[in-house]
Amino acid sequence: MTDGGPRAALIGSLKQGVRAPFRALRLEAPIHASLRVLREEGWLRSYRERLPVTRSGEPLPWYTYAAIAFLAERLPADARVFEYGGGYSTLWFAERVAQVVAVDPNREWVDLIAHRCPANAQILHRGYPDEKDAYISEITNHGGSWDVVAVDSAWREECSRAAVDHLSDRGVIVWDNSSLPSFPDFMREIFAPRGFKELPLVGLVPIVPSFDRTSILYRPGNLLGI
Repeated sequence: MTDGGPRAALIGSLKQGVRAPFRALRLEAPIHASLRVLREEGWLRSYRERLPVTRSGEPLPWYTYAAIAFLAERLPADARVFEYGGGYSTLWFAERVAQVVAVDPNREWVDLIAHRCPANAQILHRGYPDEKDAYISEITNHGGSWDVVAVDSAWREECSRAAVDHLSDRGVIVWDNSSLPSFPDFMREIFAPRGFKELPLVGLVPIVPSFDRTSILYRPGNLLGI
């Protein structure tokens, strides 16, 4: 006779003891749900690999998961996207829209991403701090206006001003890390006077065990239907 029965009973008793405080506080279900989200959304893999990826290793923007889900559901396939600060987000957008152009100040990061870009996407290097003007003005070098401009890297004030000047009538701005202390000033001085409102999307982000906010800045008639 084996001791499998008593051992199983002991393990079950220990599990019940561990769960008891959470059950008493009615936290057991939220904790299980949170762990399932971490696993299914791919946060655990992104944390291990130190890259913004899904559970299956596909690229993600380094935005909040709430913002990623919102954009994935609403982005039209004919959109043109410009990114101040590129990377895995460039690859993610390229799978969903007509054109993506990104500019980034980190040479090693650009070299890592560039060879993975499909035909409808490109990422360009404009170095920090010497190529500030070229970095900001890159948005003007590819013809026409943009339906989405992402602000997520260096020189955020200047890039924010360039973004509103080169946005299509239906365009939106994705302003990542809008928890930064400077964002309320930019919102008040740059965006609000142009008629923009903020949709703040708060939550967990890939890689790091912390919460942040990604904001979508929009006007009436925007392509996301906000």
